[in-house]
Amino acid sequence: MSRGGIKAHNKPQPGFQRWPYVALSTYAAIGAYNTQVNWSSVVGANRVPTDSAAAGTAMASGHKTFQGVVGMDILQRPVENLTERAKKLGKSAGVVSSVPYSHATPATYVAHEPQRSSYHNITNQILKSQLDVVIAPGHPLFDDNHKRQSRPNYTYISESDWMALNTGRVECS
Repeated sequence: MSRGGIKAHNKPQPGFQRWPYVALSTYAAIGAYNTQVNWSSVVGANRVPTDSAAAGTAMASGHKTFQGVVGMDILQRPVENLTERAKKLGKSAGVVSSVPYSHATPATYVAHEPQRSSYHNITNQILKSQLDVVIAPGHPLFDDNHKRQSRPNYTYISESDWMALNTGRVECS
């Protein structure tokens, strides 16, 4: 078959090119998208937008899920994401984010958690993952203005994971 003078072949492709997902929709699995309303008006799209956990899971794995679910399908089974796929293929993988990496969107590329607010579980999964690099804000000793806090803020990482990370004692899986 020829298209525009270039011969196209249907050969098996290596690596990511064999992943069966070729398009995505980031709306949650149930109740968030009404085709008739959304294609005729912006009202529907503005009324029930998806959250970043469901959207991120769709982008990172090709699977739709419910609002608030990170890296799991609608039956709450973990789904393979891009970083896991990369590592399985012997590639390097990482997450770089402008928000703490335990937030829903960056977490969907690494973790599998039924509740997006389970920051400590998500962080623990990220620390124990096989990622080559993780870069994100959320240092427990500093505020958003880079000022040292009087007390550590362990919202996004548990104190035990912070201590393990600082001492180099994180046990990777």
